[in-house]
Amino acid sequence: MRLLLTLMIFMIWVQATDRIALLIGNKNYSFAPLDNPINDVREIKKTLISIGFKEHNIMLLKNATKPQIETALYNFGLQAESANIALVYFSGHGLQVGGTNYLMPTEVKARSHKDLVRLINLDRVIDTAGVAKAGVVLIDACRNNPLSDNFLASNSKSGNADRGLAQITPKKGLKVIVGFATQSGEIAQDGRKDNSPYVIALKSALKLNRDITKVLGAVNEDVLDATGTQMPMFRSTLGRSDVCLTGSCSQRVIIDNSQELARLRAENAKYREQSREKPLRVTSTSKWLTPKDSVCTNNGGKISEGVCYADWYNAEKICSAIGWRLPSIADLRKVI
Repeated sequence: MRLLLTLMIFMIWVQATDRIALLIGNKNYSFAPLDNPINDVREIKKTLISIGFKEHNIMLLKNATKPQIETALYNFGLQAESANIALVYFSGHGLQVGGTNYLMPTEVKARSHKDLVRLINLDRVIDTAGVAKAGVVLIDACRNNPLSDNFLASNSKSGNADRGLAQITPKKGLKVIVGFATQSGEIAQDGRKDNSPYVIALKSALKLNRDITKVLGAVNEDVLDATGTQMPMFRSTLGRSDVCLTGSCSQRVIIDNSQELARLRAENAKYREQSREKPLRVTSTSKWLTPKDSVCTNNGGKISEGVCYADWYNAEKICSAIGWRLPSIADLRKVI
């Protein structure tokens, strides 16, 4: 009886770890808060449950510190050893230095190479998921990170920080696929609504009864189609075996995401049109804008010597927050 009970418990545990997931959404960064990571992980969790993942096999972390992420990765790795599929999704800030990718806990400010030990090396995440029969790692962490500027030129082997994240190929021997929200060295959008463009495409594509490479291929096309500029990428060492997050593979499409993608395209087009239509008033009293430090940093900018620095996308947000807007190409032509 004791042996039978032990076998039953073991069988239930193995069945419970058939498909597991670790979802991390980091939003509350002091140096550059993000809008959507918490919404993103909630949406991915809901999607995974809808395709058969058991809720108790989905680990969800919000605004996680490095110790919390490391503990979660350790426990996740133990489960992954007996899992058919181990999925990790991260939404938040990332950083590449010398071709190595790092995921940023919420409490850390990486100002120099010595601070890299306080971050999460993406290779460790990939290795953890890769102990399962099939690992899936999805990184929506290429959002603009002002701390990249802190890594100045040096003779360090670590090199310098570059835009976005570096594309990688998983180690030989690992059965894993790694998806990035955009291509190497580029910046991914956080999203103007409740989710990032990557998640909007993912939450529909993950419901397809198709191999994960075809699913991520559809995501790549949908995000590029919706944004016009952002091009997700993925790298795989899964080989010829089909891996379907729904549990079985077929060509049947469970959900049609065309309406939502059309809405996103229309929203982006309307945003661009509105930017062109509004007249730009330039007078002799025009002057440089000086937003408050909090307005600058809360909208993705960086303060340096009293000046707010930001890329074009974040500059739009900063100007909007103080009742101004950036000029369109048509506006600049009029001025010239």
